[in-house]
Amino acid sequence: MSAFLAKGKCATLGFEKSMWTVTIDGARILLGAHIDDFVIAGANRQVLDSFRARLLDAFEGTYEGALQHYLGCEVTRDMEKGTTYLSQSHYAEEILRTDNFWNAIYIYVYIHIYMWERIRPLCQIGFGPVRN
Repeated sequence: MSAFLAKGKCATLGFEKSMWTVTIDGARILLGAHIDDFVIAGANRQVLDSFRARLLDAFEGTYEGALQHYLGCEVTRDMEKGTTYLSQSHYAEEILRTDNFWNAIYIYVYIHIYMWERIRPLCQIGFGPVRN
């Protein structure tokens, strides 16, 4: 997969080398990979569909449609508002209930933002909602 993406002029993002980006016909695509699961995002539906088709021609796989779950995260999109939310509320609730903290008054959350700081500039310059 890495050789295929590099040959297609994709560049890695971040320190894990599991995020890739490429610009095709002026449209940016972001691809996140984890073992055999991939998320592909972009604002130009035609370019996105073409890129996905090339991936599926080169590798055995299936297209699962709009993203609803990925790596334990629930994905909720509001196409009219142009928003996307990621949530692990089910996981957080399971941990809190298991350790008898579900009724705690205060819960402080530490958020690691390294990757967000790396990809935020991409979001500001061209990633928007994918319109159906």
